[in-house]
Amino acid sequence: MKSILVQTGRDQFHEIYVIVQAGVLARISPSEITKAGQHQVLYSRYDDGGNQGGFAETCFVFTKGGPVRLDFDPVFKAADGVVPKGKRVWFPMSETDFELMEWRVQTNGLDWGKIGCCSAR
Repeated sequence: MKSILVQTGRDQFHEIYVIVQAGVLARISPSEITKAGQHQVLYSRYDDGGNQGGFAETCFVFTKGGPVRLDFDPVFKAADGVVPKGKRVWFPMSETDFELMEWRVQTNGLDWGKIGCCSAR
């Protein structure tokens, strides 16, 4: 299990994220703080341990109003819209480089199962 706590006062903490290991091969990675432009990002990753390579990445930035969970769905939807016909974005082969503010992903054929073929940025 992983729980991310944020200190909001001298003796006050708030849980902003929790994940429980779902399987024997699942792996919960340590959280890390990285830079994205002028901002610090709290990054968390969970690998489900399955043979399809599923994972979840969760990111937060901190504002005066508190933590804000980043929503990357618009990026994922935009990527889906530009892959070649007959292909799909293959998330197990994606990588985020916060310093370059770049997300890289591979694609595979809609009928190929779990084999990635191409790289896109």
